[in-house]
Amino acid sequence: MSVHVSSLPSVTPLEHFNLWADTYDNTAKKNNWHSPEILFGAQKPFLNPTDKILDLGCGTGLVSKLYKDTGISVWGLDGSKSMLEICARKKLNKDLQILDLSRKNIKLPYKNKFFQQTISSGSIYFIESLEPVIKEVARVMSPGGSFVFDIQETYMQPVIYKRFFSR
Repeated sequence: MSVHVSSLPSVTPLEHFNLWADTYDNTAKKNNWHSPEILFGAQKPFLNPTDKILDLGCGTGLVSKLYKDTGISVWGLDGSKSMLEICARKKLNKDLQILDLSRKNIKLPYKNKFFQQTISSGSIYFIESLEPVIKEVARVMSPGGSFVFDIQETYMQPVIYKRFFSR
């Protein structure tokens, strides 16, 4: 049996992730979703043990765990309260905050040049207008840091883009 998108209830991405939170990790594993590992691998050569990482759209912490396991400090932002609650129970992040990344006048709650690296897996493609988010990421990152994120061209097939910021 196949499910057609037109048969699914109309919900916003945040509503979708709040509803999906309890089964998200198992679904990702069942579907062999490896974007977190791929993005971590792409960013790993640029990491230092003292780096501070922003996990933008951290969800349940699938990406945060990879960085935490290497001893790197991770801060997480997500718009889904349910996802953040699950992530908080895993005790992966220095700080977790709720923030709707799709807001037009987005302001990340961090000081200028606070982070050395930023990662975003499975979330940035839900944001209609990327320019405000990219500008804010550039503001909170140190010069020379990397911002690695995925874009879903087709379901579960990430394409990696990397942006280096220099001022």
